Amino acid sequence: MIRSLAKISHKYEFLKLELEERQDELKDYLDEWNSIVGKYLMDKNKVMWVDEETGEVRIEEPEEKPKEEAPQRLRKLYRKLSRYAHPDKGGNVEDFNELKKAYEDRDIIELIKFAVKYGVKIELLETDSKLIESKINSISNKINEIDKSLVWQFFHGDESIKKQVIEELQLFHDIKLTEKDIKKFLEF
Repeated sequence: MIRSLAKISHKYEFLKLELEERQDELKDYLDEWNSIVGKYLMDKNKVMWVDEETGEVRIEEPEEKPKEEAPQRLRKLYRKLSRYAHPDKGGNVEDFNELKKAYEDRDIIELIKFAVKYGVKIELLETDSKLIESKINSISNKINEIDKSLVWQFFHGDESIKKQVIEELQLFHDIKLTEKDIKKFLEF
């Protein structure tokens, strides 16, 4: 179990770094993307929604996903760890906020790291591997969402992909880019 936990932990750390890298790169791309496309999407009569994960701009309001209740295992682990990390109990504000974020994100691996940091003994259960795999899948899905976004495809594609993205953008948002803007866009 310890060896497999180490492997999963490394996989998790790799994916987490990969997601952070993708998100940073996407932010840079969005600045360039919006410098060309933004003026076409800014209609004072339209409300636009921006997907924080992928940077996609949409006309329709995104569906609110109800927050699922945390599994009992995570709630117990969080309560146990908060007794150590809470500033009133000898911890510090930064650690407690990170612990709280890990709990809200349903991130069992981060909770386990806090247990190690504070010397809190916890027993790893078989159900923990399911929670860990769920978190790893969640990170992988976020990476895939970024990879499928028009912005990402545009900046990572060849000229034919870029032209397809421009066509899809024009169709989806019912806009018509000028030849000058398309030429400028293809220069990126």
